[in-house]
Amino acid sequence: ASTDLSEQTVSRGLLCGADDVVSADRRLVELQARVRVQLRNKRDRDRLVRIRVERDSYQLEARIDALTNIPNRRTFDARMSKACRAEAPFALLFVDIDHFKQVNDKHGHDAGDKVLQAVAQCLYRGKRVDDTCARYGGEEFVIMLPNVDVDQAHAIAEAHRKSIERLAVAPWLSAGQITASFGLVMRDAAETDPARTCHRADEALYVAKKTGRNRVVRASDAKMTAVTPDKIEAFLLKQLATGRAGLPLLPEAAHEALRLAEDPRTDVARIAKLVDRDPALAARFVALAGSAVYSGRVRPTNTTAALVRIGLHTARDLLLQVVYERVHEKLPLFNEEVGASFARSVRTAVASRVLARRITPGYDLAYLCGLLHDIGEARIYRILAELPEAAELRPEVEALVRRHHEAAGADVARVWKLPADILTTCASHHDVPIEHAATPVRIVMGACALLRLADAPPTDADGESTDLDLLRRLGVSSGVAMQLVEALKLEWSKDKAQSDD
Repeated sequence: ASTDLSEQTVSRGLLCGADDVVSADRRLVELQARVRVQLRNKRDRDRLVRIRVERDSYQLEARIDALTNIPNRRTFDARMSKACRAEAPFALLFVDIDHFKQVNDKHGHDAGDKVLQAVAQCLYRGKRVDDTCARYGGEEFVIMLPNVDVDQAHAIAEAHRKSIERLAVAPWLSAGQITASFGLVMRDAAETDPARTCHRADEALYVAKKTGRNRVVRASDAKMTAVTPDKIEAFLLKQLATGRAGLPLLPEAAHEALRLAEDPRTDVARIAKLVDRDPALAARFVALAGSAVYSGRVRPTNTTAALVRIGLHTARDLLLQVVYERVHEKLPLFNEEVGASFARSVRTAVASRVLARRITPGYDLAYLCGLLHDIGEARIYRILAELPEAAELRPEVEALVRRHHEAAGADVARVWKLPADILTTCASHHDVPIEHAATPVRIVMGACALLRLADAPPTDADGESTDLDLLRRLGVSSGVAMQLVEALKLEWSKDKAQSDD
């Protein structure tokens, strides 16, 4: 302006949003100084805004998990500590995605990340307004439920569990393939240490994982007592003494089929009709009968055709193999051990049949003696599956299996009313001098020696092989023994390939 500005003009300019008002008439230096001051202030304000944005971003990263976009462990720990100091009542849920490592191994880490995100958002959407849901670490989440009793907390946990069960993560996993285990604990009024409360919830979660997964376990229901090897053995012996604990029941159809297989008046139609009463059993029976071990290149299309091809005695063998496998499925614990035991038993059965053709022609129980000789292992694992803490002492459990499986297997043979030769094999196939052993025990001992040779054949540096010496005492020379090993490998590989098909 060419004249001094009036007070009213200056006031109106400032109120309209101007940062400063100055007359340029005869005051050019002042104008330049004021412009520089305003530019400096603008730079300072921009810098302050950037600092605040960065601070807010760091605070968000400190509170929110970057992958799942829900609160992280730091936020949860702060809120739980505050609740404990205020002595506020709450329940705590520890949540762990089942078999998450298998998802990563099978589908890759991208699929694993998607599963984590899906489960996190499912839990977060399903929480109540006052609940705290956070990612605790890895595939584990935690939910704090204020102002609930134990039954309400259990109902909320079940609702979360069912919601996760309905999740699908395309294209990798469909609904029902994602599950989670839950550990539930109520905060003890006398418990001021948050870590102790978390530890009890984690123990309950551990029990949920070890007793089958995809379930909610309350801390009050979980067995937290320390278990020693002596206590495990005492528990096992007590259960074995009952005579029935851990004994798998042989289906009625299997009992009748065994009786018919021993009856010379039995015809194919009668036993086929019996097996066909159980469609799942019949389908599995036909599949096994069509494998290379039993039928060569001929694949039967129904039970009758399978029986015509393999005969009644082999049909009995197949039936017991199917039953043996089915009665030990879906154990809450020791699934891998039982599966490995069954696989080894089938290999021993094949080896027993191969050996029996050489040393005891016409002996028709060789396959069953090999198959069932170690069935006591599965029974012991079934019993100890009732003791979740035993899973932490697997070497000790394996020692118990070796120590007691003969007696446990003999009980199974008696309850299943199996032939006396099989009972003898189950009861005494270890540490018996080969010269004094009964025929079925000799066959099984020789079959086990053949398996060891197949898995680790002797080299020139080994000198005399104990297994070869045992087979020589059965009347099988070293050369014939190695021929039998090759025959066993070929027969087993054909059977496995056919079963995979």
